[in-house]
Amino acid sequence: MPFPRGLTRLARTAPAFVPWAWGLNGSTSLVAALAALRLAIKVGLSATLLVALLLYVVAAWTWRDDGHARVIRD
Repeated sequence: MPFPRGLTRLARTAPAFVPWAWGLNGSTSLVAALAALRLAIKVGLSATLLVALLLYVVAAWTWRDDGHARVIRD
């Protein structure tokens, strides 16, 4: 759900960046899958899942929705 919600917010605030978001999502998905595989081989599945959990917590905290869209202005 984070990606669709983020796209919705981005479409409202900066629609020109929606294609960039799709491109970044695709490339980071590929890199993350390979990194998770390498990490699991190196330190084990439990440690890899813990790292993933921590990253999801950081992402949720960063993108928490307080009902107000954040717009960066110059």
